[in-house]
Amino acid sequence: MKKWVQCAAVLILAGITAGCMGKSYIEELRTITVIDRESGSGTKYSFDAMTGLNEPLAGGERDRTVNSALVMNSTDQVLMRVSRDRDAIGYVSMGSVTSKVKILSVNGVRPPSDLTGAEVYPLTRQVYLIFRGNEKQEAVLDFMEFIKSRDGAGILIKEGFSPAWESKSAYRPRSVSGNISVGGSSSLRPVMQLMIASYEAYQPRVRVSLQDGDSLMGVHMVLSGTISIGLLSRPLTAEEEKEGARSWLMAKQAVAVVVNPQNPIENISEEELKSIYTGRMTTWPGTKENN
Repeated sequence: MKKWVQCAAVLILAGITAGCMGKSYIEELRTITVIDRESGSGTKYSFDAMTGLNEPLAGGERDRTVNSALVMNSTDQVLMRVSRDRDAIGYVSMGSVTSKVKILSVNGVRPPSDLTGAEVYPLTRQVYLIFRGNEKQEAVLDFMEFIKSRDGAGILIKEGFSPAWESKSAYRPRSVSGNISVGGSSSLRPVMQLMIASYEAYQPRVRVSLQDGDSLMGVHMVLSGTISIGLLSRPLTAEEEKEGARSWLMAKQAVAVVVNPQNPIENISEEELKSIYTGRMTTWPGTKENN
């Protein structure tokens, strides 16, 4: 009897339910902090489409993301917030994940480092480079040739992308010079930084600048002539194409669902993701261990 009272007291102080025989325990339920991206983000566009957060309406769509979601304006902001909040959940491109967050499996499948495996990861999107349809600048065209080469494909694969083409030819530098400006999707910024560094090593007379932004800003900057190449993590809309933007499918990429490393959850279903982001599921489920 005395042993049972001592055990019960320990459980009350710990704030958990547990069998004194060691059968199971249930962790304290905690409110989920939902982290979202701004409306111009191509990653948000893809995530919403893949998880069914967009509700079709006459003349458009309605975003069903819960109003209490915290909106971040870049991939780095998502990673920072999730790394500092035990109860947060967010999503970023696979190539942007750092050791400060934990990746969840979705439907029991972990996001792959490449997309050639047999298991199908459900959150996979296409990414694009965009430009004006009448682009004639030699340096821009040469940079595009580098990205399409075996050298560019190797960078994409190393960073977790699956190139949309099979390139067997190495890049052959031409005599070009000039300035190139690139901008748009923040989730494509890390791989583009590597592309630029590698390309400039071949072409010391070409300078490539990389501007911050999101997919929508990338389209606007291309159409206005502010930048030469835009980074887009969603398809162009019919209206954007009508205005003169053209896209080139660069690769496929996984979108990773991330939580704080202290969160014991390892896997989440698509339905649970949808429930969290629509506000139907507001607390993390209890974790059970059965012997």
